[in-house]
Amino acid sequence: MDAAFNITMGGLHYAAKAYDIASRTLQEHNVTLPSPQIIAYSFQSAAQQLGNAATSFGLPSYWKDILVNYNVLPVIMALVWLYTMFCLFTMTLRWIYRVVFGFVRFSLIICTVAFVVYHVQMYLSKDGDFVDSTPLSSNPRANYLRQQGVVP
Repeated sequence: MDAAFNITMGGLHYAAKAYDIASRTLQEHNVTLPSPQIIAYSFQSAAQQLGNAATSFGLPSYWKDILVNYNVLPVIMALVWLYTMFCLFTMTLRWIYRVVFGFVRFSLIICTVAFVVYHVQMYLSKDGDFVDSTPLSSNPRANYLRQQGVVP
């Protein structure tokens, strides 16, 4: 037997067991589910309808055979694996973006704080080099500080 066929049959076996348990549990509460044969027939007829629609739209005829005869479980597992890889890739890209953007934002905050501290220190320095070097008429801050007696 084919390994993919065994995996598909094993998966369908577990799905049938889960459906049976759910059906028995719901029957205790007067809720009936359709039989597994009806569900299997519905899926088979849906696949046939898709195959007929594929050939009527001009797609190659082997699409009809793929829909009906191909093992579905390996395809689903491959899609789950691809989605997991996509999530890991996008998570990595978002992490890199956040690290770079966080570094830039932190650097701007530090530069702003340093700029404010430097200018406050410059205006409030007690040595008077900045205040004494400016004429009284052009610097109102220096005039105010001299009026307050901060600068000798």
